[in-house]
Amino acid sequence: MKRFNNLLLPILVAIGFLVMSSVFVVDEREKALRLWFGEVTAVIVDPGLNFKVPFLHEVVKYEDRILPLDVQPDEFTPLDDRRLVVDGFALWRIQDPVQFRRAVGSGGQRSATQKLDGIMNDGMRSVLGRVTSNEILSTDRTALMAEIRDAVREQATVLGVEIVDVRIKRADLPEQKNSLGEKRRQLYAMTKAMDRACGQILNKLDELGLTENTLIVFSNDNGGAWNNNSSNAPLSGVKGTHLEGGIRVPFLLKYGNKFNGNTTFDHPISTFDLLPTFVDASGGDIDGIKNTDGVSLIPFLNGKKNYIPHKTLYWKKETRAAVRDGDWKLIRMPDRPAMLFNIANDPIEAYDLATKHPQKVKMLYKKLFDWEVTLTRPLWMTKRVNSKRAMETFDKYR
Repeated sequence: MKRFNNLLLPILVAIGFLVMSSVFVVDEREKALRLWFGEVTAVIVDPGLNFKVPFLHEVVKYEDRILPLDVQPDEFTPLDDRRLVVDGFALWRIQDPVQFRRAVGSGGQRSATQKLDGIMNDGMRSVLGRVTSNEILSTDRTALMAEIRDAVREQATVLGVEIVDVRIKRADLPEQKNSLGEKRRQLYAMTKAMDRACGQILNKLDELGLTENTLIVFSNDNGGAWNNNSSNAPLSGVKGTHLEGGIRVPFLLKYGNKFNGNTTFDHPISTFDLLPTFVDASGGDIDGIKNTDGVSLIPFLNGKKNYIPHKTLYWKKETRAAVRDGDWKLIRMPDRPAMLFNIANDPIEAYDLATKHPQKVKMLYKKLFDWEVTLTRPLWMTKRVNSKRAMETFDKYR
């Protein structure tokens, strides 16, 4: 009997532990997700007692209230080129906890505030660049703040977040020492110089009567870099990564009246399409171009062709690589399993689908390798330590 009593106590303790581990409480200030191996199985919005399978279910709780966001003060250039330092503030709340989880992952509200800060900065820059400094410095900024709020709301929905309100706390002339630092000043000066140079080229084409017969392209080579305060929000990633924020670039074309103005081409294209496009525009023989993966964009932009120019695109830097096939994108890194994203549904690459679609991973992995074996081996390789830094940058800006 004594031996039985000695066994009973540990059994009762274990049962009590399992019972306690199988219940959790959601209060009136919270929303919760119940996850099964990372997949959302329940969204809990009502307060009360709930149940889970111990050790198998994970419960993630989020604030169900309006949250503050202090936007980092930054320098903005209004319509009249009078530079101002503007300090903003926003109120936000988690509207869709499932989308929020997909967008920020385990980073939670800390990761969300970082992404929202970039979205707010972009929205403020867009709106404040269209008004004069007097409007920004005015005591009545109600309409201006409402316009900023509306501008950032659409981008914030990608995070599962609603922007409730936006306020401009302070707008002042910058200090003489320029608090933004040398790199930021250089960026502004370079941007202004580039804008003026582009204007000079366009004006000269008008002056010479060549505008209608000239194909004008504006683009660059990569997304914003991490070391100059660039923002690629709401996209993840920076220059040097294969995330969308690192590989998407502005791409503007103007060709007299041969294209409809103010239209957007939604399918992926690449800068290696420029050579065939230029040859086509000049009346050359595209079929005579050898060893290029590019296509002429002209028939796609004037409506003569209505299919996707590139079903599959590839990127590679040493052992890091990516392939996009339709809406599916696989990223291969040397220090982790391959990652899979559906860009149409998840443009910010927050939700890795590799475990849900192993056959898709296998297919894209083989497609990427088959492409790689056709490449010429590089004549030089960077140091391994640079690859390690690249992994750290990838994780920091995803």
